[in-house]
Amino acid sequence: MINPELLSKLTLDSNGQILIEGKKINDNQTYYNVAGLGGVIQYTFGYISNANTIMTASSNNITHCGKVVGIILENKNEGEKVEIITGGEVVNPNWSLISGNSYYIGLGGDATNIAPTIGFVQKIGIAKNSNTLVIRLEQPIKLM
Repeated sequence: MINPELLSKLTLDSNGQILIEGKKINDNQTYYNVAGLGGVIQYTFGYISNANTIMTASSNNITHCGKVVGIILENKNEGEKVEIITGGEVVNPNWSLISGNSYYIGLGGDATNIAPTIGFVQKIGIAKNSNTLVIRLEQPIKLM
């Protein structure tokens, strides 16, 4: 399912980074799109698929590299509208983050403080406290 409204707002910069309305995705904005095949899970990181839907990113899938747009705020079924936060503070009472540690996209879109060793590595933010992650997406690095 293609969302023409969002599609018209997306461009790529010279580095292949996705821009939304001409802004890098770490400019602390919220935007919406529809969930892709299988739906999405709250507090995981999502990417824009080839079908222009939001899917759960995974660090071991190199095809997700450079397509991550932010953190998903609610569980959603396929075709439902998804809210994505591209930067700023996100609080999850179920997290057990280590304050001050850097976090990366892990398997299944989860935040992890252990940098991946296969696929790609992308820093997604720093833990403010055990339940708050300050989202600031950095450029991904493809791993060999």
